[in-house]
Amino acid sequence: MVGSCNGLVCFCIPHHRVNDPVYICNPITTEYINLPRLEIKYGVVISGFGYHFSSNTYKVVRIHYTDRFRTFEPITKGSVEIYTLGSGTGWRNIGEITYKLCDTGVLANGSLYWLDYEQKRIVVFPLGDEHFRCLPTIPQCLRDSENATYHVKVLGGDLCLVHVDAGKHVHIWSYKNKHKRNDIDNDKEEGYQSLSWTLEFRIPCIDPDGKYEPFALTKKNEVLLWLNRTCLCCYDKTDDCLYEIVAEDRNLSFGAF
Repeated sequence: MVGSCNGLVCFCIPHHRVNDPVYICNPITTEYINLPRLEIKYGVVISGFGYHFSSNTYKVVRIHYTDRFRTFEPITKGSVEIYTLGSGTGWRNIGEITYKLCDTGVLANGSLYWLDYEQKRIVVFPLGDEHFRCLPTIPQCLRDSENATYHVKVLGGDLCLVHVDAGKHVHIWSYKNKHKRNDIDNDKEEGYQSLSWTLEFRIPCIDPDGKYEPFALTKKNEVLLWLNRTCLCCYDKTDDCLYEIVAEDRNLSFGAF
């Protein structure tokens, strides 16, 4: 799954070892649309799906990296294409980027976000102006990364960086408005200057070898996590306790995450 918003879900369908975002559906109405597939049959595709409120448009972003597979050299650039639902124009090529993005883009406030793990930075793509840029600041943990993993998530409506210090703690950093205003336009560079990183949660690991994946906040500001993709857990900040809601059950569908 690439992403979902307002009831629409975008999926990748692998073909020729390329994960291409080519299917969008509404599971409630059963309506769907097929997007044209990538003609090139090699490489790596990084994608994202989101909604831009001001223009009332849904867009799919597809970034295709090819050079690593053709020359066996490190990736140096990716070709970027945009598909706007209902436009009738198909995929639009908007140029190339040198960011080495990983995972699927996450949607927050009209922008898609990726982690450039190699360069230790977070890249943002506003769906309004369609120009990539780096966030002006990153959490300290990303600068000092050793024996740790990182993922960009959206929790409680805020952009977050999940930092897993293997076997010790899961740290969740939130990118919030330090002026406590709600009128920041994230399509504008000055909007990002009003945001800052805050360490919101420091969750103890109950399984030193476990894989932790936070995916939601409750109304009580508790963190819901998957542990090893089969155990549902909850972290309560008030008593600093991580406890199991559903014990290990391989019948649980992690795909719902």
